[in-house]
This record gives sequence, C-alpha cells and structure tokens, in this order.
Amino acid sequence: MGARMRKLIEFPCAGETLFGTLDEAPGTTGLLIVSGGNEIRVGAHRGMALLAGRLAEAGHPVFRFDRRGVGDSSGENHGFESSPDDIAAAAAAFRQAAPTSPVSPRSAIATRPPPSPSSTPARGSTNWFSPTLG
Repeated sequence: MGARMRKLIEFPCAGETLFGTLDEAPGTTGLLIVSGGNEIRVGAHRGMALLAGRLAEAGHPVFRFDRRGVGDSSGENHGFESSPDDIAAAAAAFRQAAPTSPVSPRSAIATRPPPSPSSTPARGSTNWFSPTLG
C-alpha cells in the first residue's frame, strides 16, 4: 500500500478542546480507539500509534484521541467512567474527518486501566466500556 497520512485533529467537547489523530486509509470500516486510565492517544511505548498505523496500512482508517484533561486535550480529567461525552465528540470528529468510514458501537475499542484486586471481573468476563455512539 502507498504512503499513508496521519493527521492531527482538534475538536470541541463540553467547552474544551480535545485532540485526536487520524490514520487515513481508503476502507469504509473505521476504528475508534478509546484509551482508558490516563494513557495518551499514542499509547504506552507508542503502542496505539503502531496499532493504528498497521490497521491503516491494511486499509482501515483509525482515530484515537486524548480525553479531557489527558495528553494534549484541555479540561479536567474526571476518569474514564466520565468520558461518554468525550467518546461521542471523538466519534463525530472521526465521522467528519473520514466520512466514508461509518463509526458504530461495534467499531469502537475501549481499553481500561487494570482493575483493582477487589474489582477483578470473573474469569471469562470482559472489562469493556460500550458507549452508544450512534
């Protein structure tokens, strides 16, 4: 595949400015990556950036962003559980920046900070946050 483009995008959320990165690709199925905890959009050891690049090389546009108060985004960080507005704003920015890539709840990956020992989910269960984006 040819050279891919990576764009920095700023967008509004509840009176603050959030920053995201779009890895462009020609595909019609996109991926919105939501990092939990205080992880910035690049990810630990650039992990999210590398993942986004690989998925874009495979033809899928990817959007990742910093929630309010995290990384480059303004505002106060009230934790991952308080981020549905941030996620909805990121989905809208992704739709606008890559209009051929529909974003639905099924195309969002959410990562969360490790649970505390007292809140560890039962074996075989997941620890995913599933916002309604559509």
